[in-house]
Amino acid sequence: MNREAFFPKAASILLAGLVFVALTHLSWLRWADPTMDFGRELYYPWQILHGKLLQKDLPQIYGPFSSYFNALWMAVGGEAVQTLFGVNLILAAMATGLILYLFSSWLGWLPACLASLTFMVMGVFPRIDPGKGSFDFVAPYSHAATHGFISILVILAALTHFFRKGQPGSLYVSSLFVGLCFLTKPEYFVAAIAAFCAFLFLLLRHHPSRWLTFRQCTWKLVLIAMLPALAFLGYFSMVLPPHLALRAVGGSWSIIGARYLADSFFQSHISGMDRSVPGILRDLYSAAIQTCFIGTSYWVFGINKKPPLWKIGLFLAILALTIHEISIFGWRHFSIMTAPRGIVVLSFIIMFVVVHGILKPNIRDAGYQALSFLGVWLMLSLVLLSRKFFDSTLFGYGFVLVTPAFLSLFGFLTGLIPRWLISQGKPLEARHIQIIYTIYALFIITGVWLQSQSAYRHMTFPVGENRNRFLALPPALSLSSMVHKRFAIWAKQQLRPDDTLFVIPEGLMFNFLYKVVNPTQIQSLFPDDMLVFGEDVLAQKIIENQPRHILFWFRPTPEYGHPHMGGRDGYGQNMLDMLKKIYHPVYYVEGGFSLEHPEIKGMIVLKMNDGDHPFATKEQ
Repeated sequence: MNREAFFPKAASILLAGLVFVALTHLSWLRWADPTMDFGRELYYPWQILHGKLLQKDLPQIYGPFSSYFNALWMAVGGEAVQTLFGVNLILAAMATGLILYLFSSWLGWLPACLASLTFMVMGVFPRIDPGKGSFDFVAPYSHAATHGFISILVILAALTHFFRKGQPGSLYVSSLFVGLCFLTKPEYFVAAIAAFCAFLFLLLRHHPSRWLTFRQCTWKLVLIAMLPALAFLGYFSMVLPPHLALRAVGGSWSIIGARYLADSFFQSHISGMDRSVPGILRDLYSAAIQTCFIGTSYWVFGINKKPPLWKIGLFLAILALTIHEISIFGWRHFSIMTAPRGIVVLSFIIMFVVVHGILKPNIRDAGYQALSFLGVWLMLSLVLLSRKFFDSTLFGYGFVLVTPAFLSLFGFLTGLIPRWLISQGKPLEARHIQIIYTIYALFIITGVWLQSQSAYRHMTFPVGENRNRFLALPPALSLSSMVHKRFAIWAKQQLRPDDTLFVIPEGLMFNFLYKVVNPTQIQSLFPDDMLVFGEDVLAQKIIENQPRHILFWFRPTPEYGHPHMGGRDGYGQNMLDMLKKIYHPVYYVEGGFSLEHPEIKGMIVLKMNDGDHPFATKEQ
């Protein structure tokens, strides 16, 4: 490899590394949500290290791999929040490197650089909606999601290495990680299968020697893919009945039923299905804005070396309309709302172009290989986008479901289009287009980071101590932080090592930080929990397991179709009525929040009644 060919890749690796370090520093310890989601990701591995089992002792909604993987690292690095921070930063850096490798191998160094920057800003370090969940790769709402996505990157990197070198070991690695994907979340396993099959038929199938090697290894690959599930099945079968062992291995697969998918408002809400018509209209509008800008840029600067003035005037007019749109809603809004909403439509447009370009395969042609890889990546992206099809913003789960599609878009604009222009003998036009599209990509990436940095500046309140310490929004801005602040005062004075605690409607973070067990086998009390497990069943578990203390706090739940627990719409009313009979308050924040008035923002600590306090209802 000559110096000129190596330098751009070396520069992109150096730039990606420097940006990763800078973003880590700027967001330091500001990755986790104080109460939502990530607490479960800490609590489960901690309990597994102390002898608890998925399905038997811990309610399972994802595959088993991530919980046991994190338990392994806690055993090595200590049972602390910052242990998982460190591991996840390493995994995120590895994922960034894999994206850099994949895109540089197939599309060139500039698309690779933009893809890695996009992934870091939108996936690894975003803080799009502070105080509303852990949606990043360092403290994710679900490690099953991030581990599943990283597994897919390993699969594609291994297949790429096999395509280049022809070594069967790379095929075995890809097959092993397909099996690991099955143990994470269903959508990532489906995406992994889609990407694997697309790579197989678009690239390997047209390479005779590689295809022959693959066919000779087929049965070995199937067996290797089954190994992770069989290993966990063997482990669970030693300690659980057969039906529970199968469910423990299946994870999310065991609760994907017609009733749950049909009746869950939450599942409908995150995909935008509850507002599908407005969603698709916004998608089309956003796609039209971006297509006009992208298409006009190509028509003006990608055809003639010296475009006439009237074409430049048209480009400036389209640019002015785009700027006007941004001026109305703002730079950040365009980056995290407007641009992402059009990514579904743009992905299908790119897929149409890719399919048209690979109808006559020529596997030795670099342009065909680049088209084929983008087709593989689009298959992955479209499967993940199906979870947010009508609401493809970067809010919430967009950090891992929507971000891959942006990598496709920027790879297409800055990689494939310039490559095609060069093949047509238009290197100058290719350079002009590459510059324009790179500025467009950086514009969106920078807008997302400005939104995140704005939130990070306000996250100054310390939650936890020592290696459990992280930073959140101050109590004045976040009810979650206020609950932590007030509960810490009570816990340091009253909580004993042998106490048990259940947090309603969610808050396993409290259990982990104070190392107090939740004996109920219930992770949360949201409407979907009651839909899947049944409210009566959950209430009976509380009665049977008798947590000594209950922390009940006001948690808005509009994403579940209810304002809050215990409201007049029926969500959780029976549960609160049951608690009134067997618990009494021992500590609460001023303001009137109680089991009788759950609509007021606040928190309350309840203690199980004993002989001295039969059916007590209030204590200060």
